[in-house]
Amino acid sequence: MTATSKRRARRSPQQWKDLLAAYDARTGSAEDFCDERNVASSSIHYWRRKLAASGAPKPTAKARHTIMPIRIEAPSLCELQMPSGFVLRFPTSIDSDALRSVLLALELR
Repeated sequence: MTATSKRRARRSPQQWKDLLAAYDARTGSAEDFCDERNVASSSIHYWRRKLAASGAPKPTAKARHTIMPIRIEAPSLCELQMPSGFVLRFPTSIDSDALRSVLLALELR
């Protein structure tokens, strides 16, 4: 071990649970968090997997993102450009048989 390397502290599983909860609740970057607490990011990921595999409850963290419901409405018109340059606009609610008839009629022209 060189004089400039840092020795990582040994932590108990409970200490890792607490550290993971703090990691999930952080406001800064993951790199800053790891530097401040002298922990490798690979250890964070290792202990997260290890504790999840052992059935330990996941650390709860305050959500940083909010999921908002949205409604996407389909456009009321559809546009079809034919190879000849002719543009056909029709409502999206059109019956498929009616559309088929129109397309066949255009094909015959």
